[in-house]
Parts: sequence; C-alpha cells; structure tokens
Amino acid sequence: MLTFTTPLLLAGGLLVAVPILLHLVMRQQPKHLEFPALRFIQQRKESNRRRLLLRHIVLLALRCLAILLLAVTLARPKITSSSFLPGGDEPLSAALVFDTSPRMEYRHENATRLEQAREFAFELLPQLPRESQLVVLDSTARRSDFDVDAGAARLRIERLRPTTNNRPLAEMIDNAVQLVESSDLPRKEIFLFTDLSEAQWSPAALAAWNSRAATYPNIAFHVIDVGVEAPVNYALDDVRLSNEVISRNSSLAVETSITSTGGGGNRTVKMYLLNDAGAPRLEGEALVELAPDQSEFVEFRLAGLDLGVHHGYVQIEGEDGLPADDRRYFTLNVAAPWRVLLVSPDPVDYYGGIIQYALAPPELRQKGIARFECELVEQSKLMAMPLDVYDVVWLVDPKPLSQQAWQRLAGFTAGGGGLAVILGGNASKLGLIDESFNHSSAGELLPGPITLQWRLQGEDVYLAPRNLEHSVLAPFKALEGDVPWYDFPIFKYWEFGELAESVNIIAPFSNGAPALLERPVGRGRVLTLATPLTDLPSDRGAWNYLLTGPNAWPGYALVTEMAHYLVGGVDRRFNYTVGEQVELDLPSGETFDNLWLITPPPTEDRIRTAPLGPENRLLITATDAPGTYRLEAGGEQGVRLGFSVNLSADETRLTRLDA
Repeated sequence: MLTFTTPLLLAGGLLVAVPILLHLVMRQQPKHLEFPALRFIQQRKESNRRRLLLRHIVLLALRCLAILLLAVTLARPKITSSSFLPGGDEPLSAALVFDTSPRMEYRHENATRLEQAREFAFELLPQLPRESQLVVLDSTARRSDFDVDAGAARLRIERLRPTTNNRPLAEMIDNAVQLVESSDLPRKEIFLFTDLSEAQWSPAALAAWNSRAATYPNIAFHVIDVGVEAPVNYALDDVRLSNEVISRNSSLAVETSITSTGGGGNRTVKMYLLNDAGAPRLEGEALVELAPDQSEFVEFRLAGLDLGVHHGYVQIEGEDGLPADDRRYFTLNVAAPWRVLLVSPDPVDYYGGIIQYALAPPELRQKGIARFECELVEQSKLMAMPLDVYDVVWLVDPKPLSQQAWQRLAGFTAGGGGLAVILGGNASKLGLIDESFNHSSAGELLPGPITLQWRLQGEDVYLAPRNLEHSVLAPFKALEGDVPWYDFPIFKYWEFGELAESVNIIAPFSNGAPALLERPVGRGRVLTLATPLTDLPSDRGAWNYLLTGPNAWPGYALVTEMAHYLVGGVDRRFNYTVGEQVELDLPSGETFDNLWLITPPPTEDRIRTAPLGPENRLLITATDAPGTYRLEAGGEQGVRLGFSVNLSADETRLTRLDA
C-alpha cells in the first residue's frame, strides 16, 4: 500500500498549470505575407505546423511531469507491506521472537537460517511506526522489559547467535505475550522467526500457539518461515556406550546411527580418542552407504585401554549444511577388575561357585581378561576378612549371622561398598525365618522384616520384570517381550512385611510379590533377592531353576548386571546432555584444594571449583556448550577426570512440519 509521510506537499502538483499557461501565452502568431507561389508555401506551412505542435506538446508534458515528480518526492512516499503491518501508522507493541536453536545454523544458498531471519527482521524494522515499543526475544533467557528504542532492538538482532541450551517454544510464546500485554498501546503483534522444524513445533508447542492465539484475539500473531523446503543434511544420533565404566579387561562398544535428510550417498564415519594433550588419535572408521531419508547403524569397539578416564568423539567426515550434528562426544572410565567377595556356608564351591562362574568365567580367568576377581570364603571367616579391599560382598544363601557381622556389613555399605543378599533355605529354622534375620542390625540392610516362606500352591510363578528402566534391567530392554522368564519357574521364595521407606522393588514375581529389591545405605546400596541362585535340577525341593540348563542366559545376565550395578559400573555417568547438572564422585580419602574445570574449545575457560560435603561429590551446572570437559587437580601427577556433553539429537533434526 502506497502512503506519504507529508501528503500536504502533494498540493504542489497544482503547479503543473504554470507550464500550460506559459505554453498558451507564448504561442507564436502567424505573419501575413503576399507571395505568388502560394501553392508551395501552403504545403510547407502545414508540414512545419505539425512538427512544431508535436515538439511543443512533448515539451509541455516534460515540464508537467517534472513538477509532479518534485511534489511527490517532497511528500516522501513509502510502500507498506500489508503482510506484516496491516494496521496502519498507529504505534504498536511488538515482540520479535527468534528461534536460535542449533538447527538455525543450517546453511542454504550461502546463508544460515538465522542470517535469513535477521535480514527479514531488518526489512521489518523500518516499517514499524514511530513510537512503537519493541522487544527482541531469543531461545535463551526470559526478558521482562522492552528495548530502549528501534536502534537497541536492531543491535540486539545483530548480536543474535545460535544457542545450545534452549527454552521450549511454548515458553518463548508466553514471554512474548506477557510483554506485549503489559503495554498500554492498543496494537499488539508478535513475530516469530523460525524454520518450522518438527523438533521445535512439538504437539505441546502447537497447542500453546493455537491456545494463545485464541485467548488473546487482540494480539496479531505472525510466523515468518525461514526454513528450507527440502533440506539436505547428514547427522549423527546420540552416542551409546555399552558401559560408561568398564574394567581394564573389558571391551567397550561405541554405537550410533547416521541419518540422511533429503540426500543420499556414501559417508565415512570415524572414531577418535584424545591423548593426554587433547590431540585426537584415530581408532576406527566405517564407510556407510545411505539412501535418502534413511538411517544406518554404526558400531566401533575399544579394548586394551589404560586405567583412568578416556575422552573421544565420533565424526562424519566432509562438510554439509549443518556442522552442529556431525560430531558426538563420549567419555568412559577404565577401572581395575572389580574385587568381589563371595560369602557362603560350606561347601563354598557349591554355593558361590555358580556366581563366580557367571561373573568370571573360567576361560576368561585363564586369559586374565575377566572383569571381576572373585574370592570365595566360608561364612564363619567373614569377621576376619578385610572388607575395605573389596568392591562388592555377596551373601550367597547365608546361614544366620551375628549382630556384629550385620553391623560390619552395614559399615562397609555405608562407606560406598555394594552388598548382595541372596536369601535361600539356609535362612530357615524348621521352615521359619531365623530370628537373626529380623534383628535391628539386619534391618538396617534388608528391605523389611521377613515374614514367611512361600511355596508353590498350584500356580506357575516366575520372575516378571515390568519396568525395564532400572539400570539392572536395562540390558533386557532391547529384548522386551522376548525374555523367556516363564521357562525358569520359582517354587519357593521369602515374603517380606512392611518395606522400609527407601526400598525400591526392581522386579516382582509374576504373582506380584517382591523378588529383587534395592535399598540405599549411606554411599552404598544393597540388593536383596528373595530366592536363591544355587539350586540345581537334581536338588530335592529346589527353590527355582533360574540358573538351570544351558539356555538359562536370563539368570546369568541378571547376576552380571547386579554385580555391575553394585560396583557403580552402570549408574556412574560421564556423558550428559547440554544443560544437565553433572554429578561426579571424586576419589574418596583425598582432598581437592586446587581443582579446575576446563571447558571445551573454543573458549577453554578454567573454572575454579570444589566438591560438596564429605562425600567428595562434585556438582557442575555450567554445561551449555557441547564437548569434552576436563577436571584437573594436583599438577601432572594429580587427578585427571572429566565428562562429555552433547546436544540432544532432536535439537538438530531438520524435518519440517507438515501442512
């Protein structure tokens, strides 16, 4: 729509009358001459008259046009786009909301999506009426006031950069609505600059947008789409480690997927480990052939690593439109083989041997590559054993223990050790639980008072894990529904009374009774299994067949995962998502007076930090940048720890919202 800043000056167009009057006044009058050759003169006169008339009309039109152009120029015309500002010249309160997620770094036709959004905003700003109230919002922090003027808003737009720790779209909309509603100006408008990706426009975000538009009819909502209709990109999904803590004798699987969006072709994926100086060392590579909009699984294996923390990353070689999803970082900790003390009545080979076989198979022990070092000891020698040299203690079908023994085990667990209590027939006395298992000292470790022994009463009972999110059951998640627990029946188990408040039931039996329970004690934890793991098919009155037969892999896998959980091998985290709070347990028995956190490049800031409390637990919240974070203390011979932070894969998915 064409408008004029000073429309009164258009009255100057009336001056076009001046050249018209001059034209009329200055017309030449013909002179009368007598000449005999009148016929030839008459012909020449008519020709000259037509030529002069045309010349005068053209000159008159040019003079009029010059005056009109001058009048229009002085009136300062402007063209207002009705797609942005249909409301005329009335001042308004406007929120310019920018999606600054990593996806906005996608480059197409030599411009990123954020650069495109910035250009559109620069076109919009001059069109906004004077005296308008403006605020520029991005995906980072909330704002509570308007920008000072249009110049300040423009400067803020110039400084917009892609951010990693982003607020949901619904929060950004709420912030914008709150600000424009706080203004006294009647016109209110919100402009959202976005690439319309599915990741940002979740069902919740769509519902929030539609709800706000319906709730505030006085606000004009605009979406400025800066996305690419058919993006082409290659991206790595989240990196998955088989374990974040492994023993020196273990191997590690590093898994991810590479996904193509739009295009296809061959891509090389490489895995690197960082040395002590931070330089990458190639450890493996894979050539992946991708069809358009397809994902391919990629796996690497690591073995023979030295003790300590190791950092690495997986990288897509070559360039594409979005570099932010071409690299994923990972961190793992390599520990010495974990020491396990298996305590049982005689014969220890019968009771503890099957657990040892599950944790440290003979062929691995002979090669010196077993992840666990198991020591079997008869129950009567428990009080003489130096428990502090072990990572985990297993009570395998124990007989009654003294209060002093329970108290010693409680001290070991509270100090950070792991304890497994596998209840069986040795806990009974004439078919009833021995009273020593319900003493107050035992009650500090067991999940609750043991009431009675359940026996098969015409129903098939078996282990029936339901929630596979717990670390002990996580390996079964990929096989959910395909684990044949029903092939390994339970004939007897111990029932519990009221459970302690902190107890968690990891897995029940198929009849709903608790089977595997967890209880935290100090810095450690206790796992209690209500049925034993030592019965063989030939046993008369066997309690269960959990470890019976060559195909009893679920039971053996359960034993292994219980051991990993008790040593902290499955729940100690070294890999986080941007914005998550990091919790690291530092080595106990040491003080850290000079501990530094070194952030990833390009900044590599050194941040002085310190553990909290006597447990030497470190809490870190400054995780806004993806990459490898290192912790250093004590110089070259001191502590070397660290962790990795990655963008969520959803933050870089370019799939667009459908119609």
